[in-house]
Amino acid sequence: MLPKNFDYKSFSESENITIAVREKNSVVDFWPGLVEKIYGVSIDIGSTTLAVNLSDLQTGEVLASEGSMNPQIRFGEDLMSRVSYCMLNPGSEKKLTETVRRFN
Repeated sequence: MLPKNFDYKSFSESENITIAVREKNSVVDFWPGLVEKIYGVSIDIGSTTLAVNLSDLQTGEVLASEGSMNPQIRFGEDLMSRVSYCMLNPGSEKKLTETVRRFN
């Protein structure tokens, strides 16, 4: 399916169109012309570290990486400490979730 905002009149019949597809049936975006590079971003939310990698999906090469300490560490250094914190502090699971969602 094409996005609702797709304006086919803005593309001439002779132009190439690059279409980004998710899960084989959902069009995510499109651009006039041929876009040959395809990039992907991976996010790893670990217990102590948050990491982000930008990769060339055709070659698998990691083009850039960034990382930072997981801000949830203030609730405990490991997963079990954070679970204990939530059990002892009702409602704190929302704070824990919001802390990581700010990263996104």
